[in-house]
Amino acid sequence: HSLRVYKLTRLLASHIKHKVMETRSEMATVKFPEKAALSEQDQALARGDITEAIETVDEVEAVLKVIFAFEVRIKSLENQLLKLKRPPSPAFTEKIHLLKTRQSWMFVRLGGFYRIKEQYKQAEEYLRAAISIDATNHGAYVELARCHKEQKEYAKAIVLLNEALKYNQQSTLAFLEIGRSF
Repeated sequence: HSLRVYKLTRLLASHIKHKVMETRSEMATVKFPEKAALSEQDQALARGDITEAIETVDEVEAVLKVIFAFEVRIKSLENQLLKLKRPPSPAFTEKIHLLKTRQSWMFVRLGGFYRIKEQYKQAEEYLRAAISIDATNHGAYVELARCHKEQKEYAKAIVLLNEALKYNQQSTLAFLEIGRSF
């Protein structure tokens, strides 16, 4: 039994490390507009490790600044898109998608912070915002399922975890949480 737990833990750690490295390489190219007025620290946070937990209110404020910067940049790109007389290039469309994905992950981080603080209503608001920005963000579904599980709403949690698995069939976090919900 303990060997299986060890192997599952190693698999989970490997999966998280791969996702972090993938996200870091994508975010290294993101440029922030002058209007956003982000400090170097906030820009580093925006490009940083998405698995890092938010632990203080100051970090919440920093994440909110980053989310605002993403919103400003997305609106700027969407306005450029409206001015075009032709369809946008795939690179332009991908840039908007990348910013929205990153913004969604920032909301997931905030939701995780409030879940840990047992402020479930606020956590759910941020996690639902993450899903509204990027409905394929499996991490948002997993984190929202954790909120329901901690409130002993196991049926809701399992529905959300199955939704997460629709978008990422290899999500070890979703499988672990399903097991913990029974």
